[in-house]
Amino acid sequence: VSELTHLGLAEAKFGVSSRSVADLGDTAAGASITNDNFLQHFVMHPISPWQFAWASLCLCLVAYDCVTVPLLIFGVDDSSLMSSIMTVFWTVDLVKNFFLGYYRHGAVEMRPRQVAKHYLRTWFTVDAVILAIDWVAFVEDSFGGDYLALLRASRAIRLGRLLQMVKLSRILALWEDFITVSSAEYVIRVAKMIFYIFSATHFVACVWYWLGCVAHNDKDSGWVSQAGLEAESLEMLYFTSVHWAFA
Repeated sequence: VSELTHLGLAEAKFGVSSRSVADLGDTAAGASITNDNFLQHFVMHPISPWQFAWASLCLCLVAYDCVTVPLLIFGVDDSSLMSSIMTVFWTVDLVKNFFLGYYRHGAVEMRPRQVAKHYLRTWFTVDAVILAIDWVAFVEDSFGGDYLALLRASRAIRLGRLLQMVKLSRILALWEDFITVSSAEYVIRVAKMIFYIFSATHFVACVWYWLGCVAHNDKDSGWVSQAGLEAESLEMLYFTSVHWAFA
């Protein structure tokens, strides 16, 4: 009777059949819930070394986007090669996320069907929208030709790639799962705060330049012309914008 009660509680807690729970035995906190599906071999543990390395690369690319995408306002175009690499990378990442296990009631859900459903309900829409923006920009870069206005429009749409920022909490949470030293956790928290402050300042500076120059139909009415900075370099204009962002 106690065994049947245990199976019933486990079934209610994890949403698995009694037979699956019986095969697993006692499902302790952190244990993995799996099945005999062929696709099971492709599902990754959320805190495996491979996933940690992949998430670290994701973090670097998100940081790259946070720096380069706002600079499109200044007319600084990102590398077409880097843009192509990132488009392919995020395409692979979207597919990979269909096979990334997740925590559920203390256990690690690793069954392919449940993992795919969870991803569709959570991050899939955001990832798909960002990826669509990347592919639109990639196609326009490759086949823009004489469609210069459309090409510029696609580059403006790339500002939507800043949505990658919402992934930071998920990626950094993964890092924190790997950190067992309390002092290192404080370092990560301080690093996160510094990164958020830098990203916000960088974005506000770029928007300030846009408001002072690009946004005006009459460029002579913007702060760039009024301050006599039209002939200055982009670096000077950027640091001036940063100055006003801090002001």
